[in-house]
Amino acid sequence: MSEFKEITREGEEAGLYENSQTIGFQKKWNNLIVRKGYELVKGKLRKLEANAKSRPTPEQTVSAEKIIERHKTAIDRNSLSAPMQSLFRHNYLQGDYSLFDYGCGKGDDLNILANHNVSAKGWDPVYYPDNEIGKADIVNLGFVINVIENPKERKETLKKAYRLTGKILVTSVMLGGEATTCKFEKYGDGVVTSRKTFQKYYSQTDKFITTP
Repeated sequence: MSEFKEITREGEEAGLYENSQTIGFQKKWNNLIVRKGYELVKGKLRKLEANAKSRPTPEQTVSAEKIIERHKTAIDRNSLSAPMQSLFRHNYLQGDYSLFDYGCGKGDDLNILANHNVSAKGWDPVYYPDNEIGKADIVNLGFVINVIENPKERKETLKKAYRLTGKILVTSVMLGGEATTCKFEKYGDGVVTSRKTFQKYYSQTDKFITTP
């Protein structure tokens, strides 16, 4: 009994029980141990060396054969997306500002706006690659950077959107914590869904805005 108490005490000190939802899943448990800077040796926690701690966990190791299907993240809409609705509520879609949707997906936002006589342009690398990328008063980067699996490309995309912006850059991402990410396979600094799409979930305190 004392041995189990000692194991429990070690886990508490290492911070392994902060989120009880991951307990019971061996893969997630092993990855959590590594993320906390430990390894499991014969049932005992052992502190990892600094260089070992920085190594990716097994689920974070990206297979060169894995294919991310970004285009599947574009969804069909019959109403304006959340960022566009926010612009509408704050009276930015009354015709006083030019609007460019950078990463417009299937273009449903643009079509809905056009049906309401709101002029807007957009570009998407999959669905509208031939559209011209141009500057505008307002640039919408709606749920784009969270589906880019390459951190460098993610940063460059944000910079490009910023440089296109005359007055307002609207950037939206997916929010979620461990309770969300633990359901998926780890991939880089995000996860891969069952549809082979990448998602990086952010928290309210994450800083993802950069300057050109």
